[in-house]
Amino acid sequence: MAWMPLLMIILFFFNISCSQAPVEEVFPQVSQECQSKALRGAYLVKWKNGSVEVYEGSSKREEVIRDFVSKNQNELDFVEPVFKIEVSKQIKLSSTSPSWGLTNIEAQALWDQNFYGKGVIVAVIDSGVDMEHPQLQHFFINKGEEGTDEQGEDKRFNGIDDDQNGYVDDYMGYDFIRNTPKVEDSLGHGTHVTGIIAAQKGPNGVQGVAPLAQILPLDFIGDEGYGLTSDALKAMDYAVSMGAQLINASWGGGDCSTLLRDKIRSLQEKNILFITAAGNNSLNLDQVKSYPASFVLPSQITVGAISVFNQMAYFSNYGDRVVHLFAPGFDIESTVPGGTTASMSGTSMAAPFVTGAAALLLSTGETQDVQVIKRALLEGVTQDSNYHNQTKGRLNVFKAYKKLKSLSSTVQEAP
Repeated sequence: MAWMPLLMIILFFFNISCSQAPVEEVFPQVSQECQSKALRGAYLVKWKNGSVEVYEGSSKREEVIRDFVSKNQNELDFVEPVFKIEVSKQIKLSSTSPSWGLTNIEAQALWDQNFYGKGVIVAVIDSGVDMEHPQLQHFFINKGEEGTDEQGEDKRFNGIDDDQNGYVDDYMGYDFIRNTPKVEDSLGHGTHVTGIIAAQKGPNGVQGVAPLAQILPLDFIGDEGYGLTSDALKAMDYAVSMGAQLINASWGGGDCSTLLRDKIRSLQEKNILFITAAGNNSLNLDQVKSYPASFVLPSQITVGAISVFNQMAYFSNYGDRVVHLFAPGFDIESTVPGGTTASMSGTSMAAPFVTGAAALLLSTGETQDVQVIKRALLEGVTQDSNYHNQTKGRLNVFKAYKKLKSLSSTVQEAP
């Protein structure tokens, strides 16, 4: 039996070699286009235990393999560069009809039945929000950071992580760029998007689709108009932890981040819809990919834009397979920082119309299954054979509501 120790040693090293995925699988080479969007020397690391963190090291791939990947190969699931994610520059216009988009989607029909999105948590992952804007009043409150602590201090501002979720004083949203609970918006993009979803009606005629929805503002887009995938993933995890049912993502980039795709895919099992903008490059996304818009995932809705005459907006990306539907995205008046409003155009404006519509449908109480909500939105469109999208249609929340009632009754009658 003298051969037994030798056999055990051989088996030990054999098992180690078999448990290690090849370096190219753990840390794949990215395209030249993606390299141009990568943050130099920063890498997103997903460990086999499911945790994700940022590793900062060399900008040279071979040195990262030598110094980090090879040394931790048994515990690593996936490594990729931290990529930049951008919001498209929007076209500022002078609106002549601030409510045309609401009229176009027939939002009034649901308001007349007292459906305003009440009780629905909507995470706006963007450039932040002007929290002091008079027309933005319904924000999600983190109950774990509300009230007073044992010392009688206001838990919102006591500098303590009272609910032990890893974020200090995160009472009403979070800024993942600066790692602070103080949410602001110097870019203006997130405030405009938020107003389309949930602005209170003002004398200017501006109102959100679902004015009683609870907005959870999560900031990851900086003043330069871009953010990082590492912060986007943190924001999505935070939205999940706070019970968001809808995530509005009016941003995009190239086909670069595997971890972003996996994160969006995982939202299906958590009953969350991820609603994203198609982009403003006048491209057919069935042929030229742009992400996350081009991900084909059950948890996602990709939205292109129409103009005031119901034609596809000249700037909007489209695609018979990838883009689900169109929504108003041209000359949209909404809230901007400083307590005022402004008109902008872009698919960034179209996506929150769909997010607001989804919030309205959830607030009807017909169902809390977001996959049923998605189906109602897509089957309840106003169709136009000239549209290059999956449904050949544009958003109509009233038709979607009637479709939802039909779907709900079918589910209830099923054995």
